[in-house]
Amino acid sequence: MHTRSLRTRPILALALLFPPLFSSSARADAPSPFAGTFSNDKLTVQLDASPASPSAFSGTFTLGPSKFPATATLANHSLSGTFTASGNPFPFTATLDGDRLILVTAGTTYALTRAGHNPLAADNPLAANAPAANAPAGDAATNGFLTLGTTKSGQVLFLKLPAATSLESGITRTADELATRLDAKPTLSGAFEDAKTHSKGGALFTAKLKGADMRGWIFCSNEKSGMTASVILLAANAPTTEITYAFSFLPIPVALHTFTFPDNSGSIDVPDGWTVNGQTLSDAVNVKGPANQNILFNATILVQTPDGMLVRQRKQLYQMQLQNYQTQMQMYRQSLAMHQRNPIGPMMAQPQPPAQPDLDKDFPGLLFCPYCDGPEEVIKNLFPLIAEMKKAKGLPYTTIDKVIELVPAPNNPSMPASKSGIAYMAVTNHLPDNTFAARTLFRITTAPVGDGKDSWMTFLTTTGAPDATFDADLPTMNAILASIKPNMDVLNKISQQRSDAIRKMGEDNERAILQRGQQFQHQQADNFNRFENQIQAQEQARHDSASDYIEYIRGVRDVYDTQTGHMGSADLNNVNGIVQGMNDAANDPNRFVQIPLRYER
Repeated sequence: MHTRSLRTRPILALALLFPPLFSSSARADAPSPFAGTFSNDKLTVQLDASPASPSAFSGTFTLGPSKFPATATLANHSLSGTFTASGNPFPFTATLDGDRLILVTAGTTYALTRAGHNPLAADNPLAANAPAANAPAGDAATNGFLTLGTTKSGQVLFLKLPAATSLESGITRTADELATRLDAKPTLSGAFEDAKTHSKGGALFTAKLKGADMRGWIFCSNEKSGMTASVILLAANAPTTEITYAFSFLPIPVALHTFTFPDNSGSIDVPDGWTVNGQTLSDAVNVKGPANQNILFNATILVQTPDGMLVRQRKQLYQMQLQNYQTQMQMYRQSLAMHQRNPIGPMMAQPQPPAQPDLDKDFPGLLFCPYCDGPEEVIKNLFPLIAEMKKAKGLPYTTIDKVIELVPAPNNPSMPASKSGIAYMAVTNHLPDNTFAARTLFRITTAPVGDGKDSWMTFLTTTGAPDATFDADLPTMNAILASIKPNMDVLNKISQQRSDAIRKMGEDNERAILQRGQQFQHQQADNFNRFENQIQAQEQARHDSASDYIEYIRGVRDVYDTQTGHMGSADLNNVNGIVQGMNDAANDPNRFVQIPLRYER
């Protein structure tokens, strides 16, 4: 058997990236498509149609001891509505897949079974071979298989393979066993293997069951306890929601332990050797595996547009500073000309031109990129920009080698202009001490802030691992994402605190802008006053210098008799001795005083 990385039908990524948060279990009955009670082992949704309008629904979401009222409207075979927690509305959408309600809120998908639904109903082509309806899940074996779960069109099976000694033989024997349930032996394709441990691998397959087209996945694991296989068998046209539901029945590949966030905002389960980098579930959380596996969720990036409000304000400030500089330069040139005529006068310091706008220096830490209208533009424009910024700062960064598949995803109903999608990509991760090929799954949502002209946001969830181990790591990463348990009471309090902080920040910014405007006006007035004082000082110095020169040419200085009021003249070179002698003769040191010409003009 030739092995290669799994790259066939990467729409599988959608199922693995966004599994139901809780596994399903069936209980009691329901009367109509959306009206009724739907539940799993954690969440229960009860909906009632309005007697006045069949498209209007109301009901209750029950999560543990907490109950949240909900309302919704039916349109185009889908419910859109809100549930209320701690006084805050949270949007959700819901669709039906047979007797299962597929509910999506905040990017998380819940698969809920209608009370009373028989999972082995006649529309399931495997129902004839399934265990009895009252058999415990995973406790009935048929044709060597143990049934882990049942979907609308297929089943999830488990098989022990004591005679298999290699992954190749395990996959082949599993296909042989499937032949006893199908019309013929399935056709295998897209085989893969964990290149690091060689203990896990599998293959895709297609088959016929009672003439109907089927498809599936075989996952084999060769551990100390022996070879085992898990099989997902579905109708070839099974929708993504059913694929998601089927993968939720797969055994968790490793034991997980619970990590509770320090602020009690929620918890997440991770295997030994994995680390959780995050203090709260209200912010981005990064989960890292021991072999370069990486999970990121709750990541929100605020992006400024290059011609948005911040840039326009910076340019306006620059124009004001430039005008101020030009005014100061005009004063400086006048001061320089006067100083050249009268070198002994004071000289104004030369002003410096303002720095031109530079987004990196003016707004460190902010990201500038034109508005991206959907995941495709984010991959094309924003991701390379982020990579270049991280590279310039010496941080780890990722470059995209190939977009293997990009498929649309449901948009956020609370953001009418949002666009979402799932991207399955081959990438290269550049670490300080290592560069390696990897594959990654991105859920990308974009939404404008306001009209999007000034700023916009993107929301990211990603799972990634080295290319050689991605297929083996994906179930583990899927189980980690599926284990997230939010504490809505704490998250609502954090949200309110941040809203209050943002409002206060806006008020503080408004006051700061007003204060800066007042400071600018005061600075302009001070500059003008200093200029006037400098001009006056220069004029006075020029006047005094000219008077002294005239007096020097005349050779005399006036002497004033303070007693009689008579004004006389004395030789300029001997005026000090003459005045002192006259005062000595009059026996009055202050009777005769010199009057320099600079004081007379």
